Amino acid sequence: MLLLRGACAFALVPLLVGACAGTTGNDTAQVDELGDEVAAAEPAQGEAQVPPGGSTGLLYVAQAGAATVEGQWPSVTVTLSEVDTEMLWFQDRPGRSAGEMNVSEFVEQWSEVGFTLDPPNVVLRHDSGDGLGEVLVMSDPMWDQPAGSLSFTATVEDHEAGTEPLPWLMSDVSLFIDDSGSSYHRVRLSISNAAPGQDIGVVLGASGSRAPSWSLGANESDSAGLSLTSNAGPAPLDALEVTDDEVRIETSGDATGATVSFRVELFLEAVPGAGTFEVRSTSAPGAEITLALDGAEPQVVNAAGTPFELDGS
Repeated sequence: MLLLRGACAFALVPLLVGACAGTTGNDTAQVDELGDEVAAAEPAQGEAQVPPGGSTGLLYVAQAGAATVEGQWPSVTVTLSEVDTEMLWFQDRPGRSAGEMNVSEFVEQWSEVGFTLDPPNVVLRHDSGDGLGEVLVMSDPMWDQPAGSLSFTATVEDHEAGTEPLPWLMSDVSLFIDDSGSSYHRVRLSISNAAPGQDIGVVLGASGSRAPSWSLGANESDSAGLSLTSNAGPAPLDALEVTDDEVRIETSGDATGATVSFRVELFLEAVPGAGTFEVRSTSAPGAEITLALDGAEPQVVNAAGTPFELDGS
Protein backbone atom coordinates (compact mmCIF):
# COMPACT_ATOMS: atom_id res chain seq x y z
CA MET A 1 0.00 0.00 0.00
CA LEU A 2 1.15 3.52 -0.75
CA LEU A 3 -0.25 6.20 1.53
CA LEU A 4 0.52 9.88 1.04
CA ARG A 5 -0.83 12.45 3.43
CA GLY A 6 -0.25 16.17 3.92
CA ALA A 7 -1.91 19.20 5.40
CA CYS A 8 -0.95 21.48 2.51
CA ALA A 9 -2.25 21.60 -1.04
CA PHE A 10 0.08 20.14 -3.66
CA ALA A 11 0.07 19.74 -7.42
CA LEU A 12 2.43 16.84 -8.05
CA VAL A 13 2.99 13.81 -5.83
CA PRO A 14 6.37 12.28 -6.64
CA LEU A 15 6.94 8.68 -5.61
CA LEU A 16 8.45 9.18 -2.17
CA VAL A 17 9.05 5.50 -1.48
CA GLY A 18 9.88 2.79 -3.99
CA ALA A 19 7.58 -0.05 -4.97
CA CYS A 20 8.63 -3.41 -3.59
CA ALA A 21 8.44 -6.12 -6.21
CA GLY A 22 7.34 -9.56 -5.13
CA THR A 23 5.59 -12.66 -6.37
CA THR A 24 2.32 -10.94 -6.85
CA GLY A 25 3.95 -7.96 -8.52
CA ASN A 26 1.75 -5.83 -6.31
CA ASP A 27 3.37 -2.68 -4.93
CA THR A 28 3.93 -2.06 -1.27
CA ALA A 29 5.35 1.02 0.43
CA GLN A 30 5.69 2.45 3.89
CA VAL A 31 3.67 5.44 5.04
CA ASP A 32 5.36 8.74 4.25
CA GLU A 33 4.38 12.18 5.44
CA LEU A 34 4.16 14.92 2.82
CA GLY A 35 6.54 17.56 4.07
CA ASP A 36 7.14 21.15 3.07
CA GLU A 37 9.30 20.16 0.10
CA VAL A 38 6.43 18.29 -1.55
CA ALA A 39 3.77 20.78 -0.54
CA ALA A 40 5.79 23.59 -2.08
CA ALA A 41 6.21 21.86 -5.44
CA GLU A 42 5.44 23.93 -8.49
CA PRO A 43 2.02 23.29 -10.02
CA ALA A 44 2.32 20.63 -12.69
CA GLN A 45 0.98 21.47 -16.10
CA GLY A 46 0.15 19.28 -19.08
CA GLU A 47 0.93 15.58 -19.21
CA ALA A 48 2.00 13.75 -16.08
CA GLN A 49 5.34 11.96 -16.34
CA VAL A 50 5.20 8.16 -16.02
CA PRO A 51 7.76 5.40 -16.66
CA PRO A 52 7.60 3.57 -19.99
CA GLY A 53 5.03 0.80 -20.20
CA GLY A 54 5.55 -2.70 -21.55
CA SER A 55 5.80 -6.17 -20.11
CA THR A 56 8.03 -7.48 -17.38
CA GLY A 57 8.02 -10.44 -15.06
CA LEU A 58 9.77 -12.13 -12.18
CA LEU A 59 12.13 -15.06 -12.59
CA TYR A 60 12.91 -17.40 -9.69
CA VAL A 61 15.71 -19.66 -8.47
CA ALA A 62 15.32 -22.31 -5.75
CA GLN A 63 18.16 -24.30 -4.15
CA ALA A 64 17.96 -27.82 -2.71
CA GLY A 65 20.32 -30.46 -1.38
CA ALA A 66 18.75 -33.28 -3.39
CA ALA A 67 15.88 -34.21 -5.71
CA THR A 68 14.07 -37.38 -6.78
CA VAL A 69 11.87 -38.27 -9.76
CA GLU A 70 8.83 -40.56 -9.57
CA GLY A 71 6.44 -41.70 -12.30
CA GLN A 72 6.69 -42.19 -16.03
CA TRP A 73 7.78 -39.63 -18.57
CA PRO A 74 6.57 -37.43 -20.22
CA SER A 75 4.93 -36.38 -16.91
CA VAL A 76 6.55 -37.13 -13.55
CA THR A 77 6.66 -35.87 -9.98
CA VAL A 78 9.86 -34.11 -8.96
CA THR A 79 10.51 -33.69 -5.23
CA LEU A 80 13.22 -31.35 -3.99
CA SER A 81 14.46 -32.04 -0.44
CA GLU A 82 16.67 -30.05 1.93
CA VAL A 83 15.23 -26.95 0.25
CA ASP A 84 16.58 -23.52 1.09
CA THR A 85 13.42 -21.77 2.34
CA GLU A 86 14.45 -18.47 0.73
CA MET A 87 14.18 -18.25 -3.07
CA LEU A 88 15.94 -15.70 -5.24
CA TRP A 89 13.76 -13.63 -7.57
CA PHE A 90 14.83 -11.04 -10.10
CA GLN A 91 12.97 -8.89 -12.58
CA ASP A 92 12.95 -9.27 -16.33
CA ARG A 93 13.65 -6.24 -18.52
CA PRO A 94 12.86 -3.37 -18.31
CA GLY A 95 12.84 -3.82 -14.51
CA ARG A 96 16.07 -3.98 -12.51
CA SER A 97 14.89 -5.35 -9.16
CA ALA A 98 15.95 -8.46 -7.25
CA GLY A 99 15.38 -9.97 -3.83
CA GLU A 100 14.44 -13.05 -1.83
CA MET A 101 11.09 -14.59 -0.89
CA ASN A 102 9.91 -17.60 1.07
CA VAL A 103 9.14 -20.81 -0.82
CA SER A 104 5.77 -21.05 0.93
CA GLU A 105 4.81 -17.59 -0.34
CA PHE A 106 5.83 -18.54 -3.87
CA VAL A 107 3.60 -21.63 -3.80
CA GLU A 108 0.66 -19.79 -2.21
CA GLN A 109 0.68 -17.17 -4.95
CA TRP A 110 1.13 -19.60 -7.84
CA SER A 111 -2.30 -18.84 -9.32
CA GLU A 112 -2.12 -15.11 -8.61
CA VAL A 113 0.94 -14.65 -10.81
CA GLY A 114 -0.73 -16.53 -13.67
CA PHE A 115 1.09 -19.89 -13.47
CA THR A 116 -2.10 -21.97 -13.21
CA LEU A 117 -3.31 -20.64 -16.57
CA ASP A 118 0.16 -20.43 -18.11
CA PRO A 119 2.60 -22.89 -16.41
CA PRO A 120 6.24 -21.77 -16.48
CA ASN A 121 9.22 -23.45 -18.10
CA VAL A 122 11.89 -24.70 -15.67
CA VAL A 123 15.38 -26.16 -15.82
CA LEU A 124 17.16 -28.17 -13.11
CA ARG A 125 20.90 -27.86 -12.66
CA HIS A 126 22.45 -30.65 -10.54
CA ASP A 127 25.65 -32.58 -9.78
CA SER A 128 24.43 -35.90 -11.17
CA GLY A 129 25.07 -37.16 -14.69
CA ASP A 130 25.62 -34.36 -17.19
CA GLY A 131 24.34 -31.87 -14.64
CA LEU A 132 21.67 -30.19 -16.76
CA GLY A 133 18.20 -31.51 -17.55
CA GLU A 134 15.89 -30.62 -20.41
CA VAL A 135 13.49 -27.70 -20.32
CA LEU A 136 10.38 -28.85 -18.43
CA VAL A 137 6.92 -27.42 -17.79
CA MET A 138 6.22 -27.03 -14.05
CA SER A 139 2.73 -27.33 -12.53
CA ASP A 140 0.92 -28.11 -9.25
CA PRO A 141 3.68 -27.21 -6.76
CA MET A 142 3.31 -28.39 -3.15
CA TRP A 143 5.43 -27.14 -0.24
CA ASP A 144 5.90 -29.40 2.81
CA GLN A 145 7.18 -27.05 5.50
CA PRO A 146 8.00 -29.70 8.18
CA ALA A 147 9.84 -31.89 5.70
CA GLY A 148 11.49 -28.97 3.90
CA SER A 149 10.49 -30.40 0.52
CA LEU A 150 9.03 -28.91 -2.64
CA SER A 151 7.29 -31.23 -5.09
CA PHE A 152 5.73 -30.48 -8.47
CA THR A 153 4.61 -32.09 -11.71
CA ALA A 154 7.22 -31.87 -14.47
CA THR A 155 6.19 -32.43 -18.08
CA VAL A 156 8.26 -32.64 -21.24
CA GLU A 157 6.54 -31.49 -24.39
CA ASP A 158 7.31 -33.55 -27.50
CA HIS A 159 8.90 -36.23 -25.34
CA GLU A 160 10.89 -38.91 -27.16
CA ALA A 161 9.84 -42.36 -25.92
CA GLY A 162 12.53 -44.20 -23.95
CA THR A 163 14.43 -41.09 -22.93
CA GLU A 164 14.80 -39.79 -19.38
CA PRO A 165 15.21 -35.99 -19.22
CA LEU A 166 16.34 -36.17 -15.56
CA PRO A 167 18.16 -38.72 -13.41
CA TRP A 168 15.96 -40.42 -10.81
CA LEU A 169 18.21 -39.12 -8.01
CA MET A 170 20.03 -35.78 -8.04
CA SER A 171 22.15 -33.79 -5.61
CA ASP A 172 23.05 -30.12 -5.17
CA VAL A 173 20.04 -28.93 -7.20
CA SER A 174 19.19 -25.48 -8.56
CA LEU A 175 15.71 -24.94 -9.99
CA PHE A 176 15.35 -22.06 -12.48
CA ILE A 177 11.76 -20.93 -13.10
CA ASP A 178 10.58 -18.82 -16.03
CA ASP A 179 8.94 -15.45 -15.50
CA SER A 180 5.39 -14.79 -14.37
CA GLY A 181 4.66 -12.63 -17.40
CA SER A 182 3.07 -9.62 -15.72
CA SER A 183 2.10 -6.77 -18.02
CA TYR A 184 1.72 -3.13 -17.03
CA HIS A 185 -0.95 -0.84 -18.46
CA ARG A 186 -1.08 2.94 -18.18
CA VAL A 187 -4.13 4.37 -16.48
CA ARG A 188 -5.38 7.94 -16.22
CA LEU A 189 -8.05 8.67 -13.64
CA SER A 190 -9.73 12.04 -14.13
CA ILE A 191 -11.85 13.33 -11.25
CA SER A 192 -14.04 16.40 -11.56
CA ASN A 193 -16.89 18.04 -9.65
CA ALA A 194 -15.61 16.60 -6.35
CA ALA A 195 -16.67 18.44 -3.23
CA PRO A 196 -14.19 19.72 -0.63
CA GLY A 197 -13.77 17.15 2.14
CA GLN A 198 -15.08 14.29 -0.01
CA ASP A 199 -13.87 10.67 0.03
CA ILE A 200 -13.36 9.24 -3.46
CA GLY A 201 -12.79 5.54 -4.11
CA VAL A 202 -12.00 3.73 -7.37
CA VAL A 203 -12.16 -0.04 -6.89
CA LEU A 204 -11.03 -2.90 -9.15
CA GLY A 205 -13.08 -6.06 -9.49
CA ALA A 206 -13.06 -9.27 -11.52
CA SER A 207 -15.63 -9.93 -14.24
CA GLY A 208 -15.33 -13.61 -15.07
CA SER A 209 -11.56 -13.68 -14.53
CA ARG A 210 -8.85 -12.67 -12.09
CA ALA A 211 -8.75 -8.92 -11.62
CA PRO A 212 -5.55 -6.96 -12.16
CA SER A 213 -4.16 -4.75 -9.40
CA TRP A 214 -3.18 -1.12 -9.10
CA SER A 215 0.58 -0.70 -9.49
CA LEU A 216 3.29 1.94 -9.54
CA GLY A 217 4.86 0.42 -12.64
CA ALA A 218 7.38 -2.18 -13.70
CA ASN A 219 10.54 -0.44 -12.54
CA GLU A 220 10.80 0.48 -8.87
CA SER A 221 13.85 2.67 -9.51
CA ASP A 222 11.70 5.09 -11.53
CA SER A 223 10.30 7.75 -9.20
CA ALA A 224 7.38 8.71 -11.45
CA GLY A 225 5.25 5.58 -11.19
CA LEU A 226 2.49 7.67 -9.60
CA SER A 227 1.65 11.24 -10.51
CA LEU A 228 -1.01 13.77 -9.60
CA THR A 229 -1.76 16.83 -11.73
CA SER A 230 -4.21 19.71 -11.79
CA ASN A 231 -4.55 22.22 -14.61
CA ALA A 232 -5.96 24.84 -12.25
CA GLY A 233 -2.91 24.85 -9.96
CA PRO A 234 -2.24 22.86 -6.78
CA ALA A 235 -4.73 20.05 -6.20
CA PRO A 236 -6.20 20.42 -2.69
CA LEU A 237 -5.98 16.85 -1.39
CA ASP A 238 -5.43 15.57 2.12
CA ALA A 239 -4.61 11.95 1.22
CA LEU A 240 -3.97 9.61 -1.67
CA GLU A 241 -3.95 5.90 -0.82
CA VAL A 242 -3.16 3.09 -3.27
CA THR A 243 -3.75 -0.58 -2.43
CA ASP A 244 -4.00 -3.66 -4.65
CA ASP A 245 -7.67 -3.09 -5.46
CA GLU A 246 -8.46 0.52 -4.58
CA VAL A 247 -7.34 4.08 -5.14
CA ARG A 248 -8.78 6.21 -2.33
CA ILE A 249 -8.56 10.00 -2.24
CA GLU A 250 -9.57 12.59 0.35
CA THR A 251 -10.09 16.10 -0.96
CA SER A 252 -9.19 18.89 1.43
CA GLY A 253 -12.00 20.37 3.49
CA ASP A 254 -10.21 23.69 3.23
CA ALA A 255 -10.29 23.73 -0.57
CA THR A 256 -11.31 27.02 -2.11
CA GLY A 257 -14.09 26.95 -4.64
CA ALA A 258 -17.20 24.81 -4.86
CA THR A 259 -15.62 21.79 -6.60
CA VAL A 260 -12.24 20.10 -7.05
CA SER A 261 -10.81 18.61 -10.28
CA PHE A 262 -7.52 16.73 -10.82
CA ARG A 263 -5.90 13.72 -12.52
CA VAL A 264 -4.09 10.68 -11.12
CA GLU A 265 -1.85 8.55 -13.33
CA LEU A 266 -0.55 5.11 -12.36
CA PHE A 267 -0.56 1.55 -13.72
CA LEU A 268 -2.52 -1.68 -13.70
CA GLU A 269 -0.53 -4.87 -13.30
CA ALA A 270 -2.11 -7.91 -14.95
CA VAL A 271 -1.12 -11.56 -15.28
CA PRO A 272 -2.10 -13.90 -18.13
CA GLY A 273 -5.83 -14.48 -18.09
CA ALA A 274 -6.80 -11.20 -16.45
CA GLY A 275 -8.80 -10.32 -19.56
CA THR A 276 -11.97 -8.43 -18.70
CA PHE A 277 -12.24 -6.55 -15.42
CA GLU A 278 -14.43 -3.82 -14.01
CA VAL A 279 -13.88 -0.57 -12.20
CA ARG A 280 -16.48 0.98 -9.92
CA SER A 281 -16.79 4.15 -7.90
CA THR A 282 -17.47 4.12 -4.17
CA SER A 283 -17.70 7.91 -4.05
CA ALA A 284 -20.70 9.88 -2.88
CA PRO A 285 -22.92 11.19 -5.68
CA GLY A 286 -21.61 14.28 -7.44
CA ALA A 287 -17.99 13.41 -8.17
CA GLU A 288 -17.42 12.50 -11.82
CA ILE A 289 -14.73 9.91 -12.57
CA THR A 290 -13.39 8.71 -15.92
CA LEU A 291 -10.68 6.15 -16.65
CA ALA A 292 -8.50 6.00 -19.78
CA LEU A 293 -6.60 2.70 -20.26
CA ASP A 294 -3.47 2.53 -22.42
CA GLY A 295 -4.30 5.81 -24.15
CA ALA A 296 -7.81 4.78 -25.20
CA GLU A 297 -10.81 7.07 -24.96
CA PRO A 298 -11.85 7.61 -21.33
CA GLN A 299 -14.94 5.86 -19.97
CA VAL A 300 -17.17 6.98 -17.12
CA VAL A 301 -16.71 5.00 -13.89
CA ASN A 302 -19.93 4.59 -11.92
CA ALA A 303 -21.14 2.75 -8.83
CA ALA A 304 -22.54 -0.15 -10.85
CA GLY A 305 -19.16 -0.92 -12.42
CA THR A 306 -17.66 -0.17 -15.82
CA PRO A 307 -16.11 -3.08 -17.80
CA PHE A 308 -12.66 -2.81 -19.38
CA GLU A 309 -10.70 -5.21 -21.57
CA LEU A 310 -6.96 -5.78 -21.26
CA ASP A 311 -5.76 -6.60 -24.75
CA GLY A 312 -2.73 -8.86 -24.85
CA SER A 313 -2.66 -9.53 -21.07
